[in-house]
Amino acid sequence: MDLEEALAVNEEFHFALCRASKLPTLIKIVEMLWLKCGPTLNHFYTGPVWGPLEHPHLKVIRCLRERDGAGAREAMRLDITEGARAILSKLKD
Repeated sequence: MDLEEALAVNEEFHFALCRASKLPTLIKIVEMLWLKCGPTLNHFYTGPVWGPLEHPHLKVIRCLRERDGAGAREAMRLDITEGARAILSKLKD
């Protein structure tokens, strides 16, 4: 998968999660944040940061299927914090 396709799949994943919540206010907030932050995140994203770890998106899907809210929440936290760490490291360069 090339970088452009990976970014598109990432966006679709996040918006699919929001739509599944059926919370219109949440969807609007995420859309607004994505419009403000998305270009910056895309600029600094250079590819996967997970190495041999299970990608958090896969863990979110698995946990939702298993109705494991705590596991899904932890996977979302990991996706945000580790993804941000990778992006922030680029800012230091």
